[in-house]
Amino acid sequence: MYEHLSLPRYSESLEKRKSTNRGGGYTFPKGRIKKEYYSDVNEKATNIAKSYQELKEKFNGKINPNLIYRINVNQSVGIDNFEKSLGAMGGISVLSVAENRQGYWVVFSNDENFTIFKDKLEQYSGIKDGNKYDFFNAIDSIEDIPVDEKIGPFLSQTPMKEGGSGLLRFRTMEIRR
Repeated sequence: MYEHLSLPRYSESLEKRKSTNRGGGYTFPKGRIKKEYYSDVNEKATNIAKSYQELKEKFNGKINPNLIYRINVNQSVGIDNFEKSLGAMGGISVLSVAENRQGYWVVFSNDENFTIFKDKLEQYSGIKDGNKYDFFNAIDSIEDIPVDEKIGPFLSQTPMKEGGSGLLRFRTMEIRR
């Protein structure tokens, strides 16, 4: 077809490249024991859910708190793919991405009891048969955000008094106890 281009025919066999990014490209953390990881992350999820329920009951009718916590990401991940993976775990939405996409990501969840998250964590850890869910390789832990980090500059300078009332915009989940 292109007679003006003389291209020699290559007759030797070429070796195929081996794929190194299986499972979404999330590298398995060195030294991780999946069953221990499961116990730790499951306990933290349960504690976050309990803390959220207590807060919800404490301020019932006054404010409507949101289930906001942070995920410690141990490797630089693709934001779009990681957000999709989180979204598939009970509607976890990313509010803030860590610098260099590694470190603490602040997230919001609709699943108050971490039901879907815990189910997928069980499958990842081998506690329950199912899928591999290798995106957990990128998650070191989940944590409640410490109270002092939840309070914005206005509340830090002018803390609310116990039993006080007033109109206030909340950008945080909890009022200093």
